[in-house]
Amino acid sequence: MHGGIDEGDVATDAILALAGKPPEELTFGERLNLLWAAVRPRRDEDPQAWNKVEVAKKNGKSVDVDAQGRPQYTNTWVAQQLAEQFGVSITPSYLGKLRHADKINPGVPVLTALAQFFNVDTSFLLPVTTKSDLAKVAGVKENLLTWITSARPVGAGGQGGIAIELRIPGATTPDEAQRQVALALAQWLEDQRNDRP
Repeated sequence: MHGGIDEGDVATDAILALAGKPPEELTFGERLNLLWAAVRPRRDEDPQAWNKVEVAKKNGKSVDVDAQGRPQYTNTWVAQQLAEQFGVSITPSYLGKLRHADKINPGVPVLTALAQFFNVDTSFLLPVTTKSDLAKVAGVKENLLTWITSARPVGAGGQGGIAIELRIPGATTPDEAQRQVALALAQWLEDQRNDRP
């Protein structure tokens, strides 16, 4: 299993409790950092992180380890695992930006791969939305489901892809539209996963 977890899901409620502030106030980066702090590598994972612990001990310096002496994952290791195991190419630098910047908005593949790596629901990584946002997302989700079930290939002989035009009520910027679509898709993907026997 990924993320140093052998079985079962991560106790997300316990992780959210570590934040010291209400879950609805947590950004994507803060949520990702909570996972980084709570989910640690096994001894056979992330040799660079374990090497840092050994070097720090030899030099008499402190290092961030949990009660079992496990370090945090390095951005390099997680980026490598996302590429190898989920086919999502991401640089360690971009991963650092996701963890520490307030305005970074990852795409659905990155969001999904991170959730799978840490063994959490994609919704854990998404900031809680207001009732108004939830209504918008529900509308977008309904539109997407209608479109997905009725979409027809464009072009001669069904070649050339699928044409799509989304009109999202309340989306005043491209970033807001992207956020709403990402939320709706992430929830839809999660619903599909949960519906499997």
